[in-house]
Amino acid sequence: MPHFIHPGFSGAFFGIPEQRQSFAPKFDIYETETAYVLEGDLPGLEKQNLNIEFTDHVTLLIKGRTEKSYTSTTPSESSATIGTPDTSRSPSPDRSLKATVEDENEDESSRKPTAALAKPPVAEKKSEFRRRQWVSERSTGEFQRTFRLPAGIDQDAVTAGLEHGVLKVVVPKKAPVTRNIQIQ
Repeated sequence: MPHFIHPGFSGAFFGIPEQRQSFAPKFDIYETETAYVLEGDLPGLEKQNLNIEFTDHVTLLIKGRTEKSYTSTTPSESSATIGTPDTSRSPSPDRSLKATVEDENEDESSRKPTAALAKPPVAEKKSEFRRRQWVSERSTGEFQRTFRLPAGIDQDAVTAGLEHGVLKVVVPKKAPVTRNIQIQ
């Protein structure tokens, strides 16, 4: 059966609410000579909404929550006021000009132009514009990622930083312990 809506298309455009409660942020994981490094994109995440912990000796759990923040712009906050004509510009729908008739025999001083500005009545109407969501592509909600690392890591020396929306976790490797075994 053919699909009429592309799977990547957001239903929010048609008023269909999206139930995106959780998501999985993308991480890059690489190994250096001395550590394992995890870097993940978490734009807009605040440090207090992030938790990093070891669930056992090799499993790292990163979980948190992101939320969208909105700024509202109402017509009263914009620089142009609706319904107030701008007289510095050419005729607009807010102004109308009436034709004039002049006689050639009239003296310049006795001429009275009949052009008049007709201002339509301005009704003070405060309509509350409610925001309409067209597309929602940003990932928000709760997330949780689990990473299983090789044995031989130093949990006590792990460092993490969140800068410009990128989380960087450095998990140092333990130095190999050599031990001589006595033969009895």
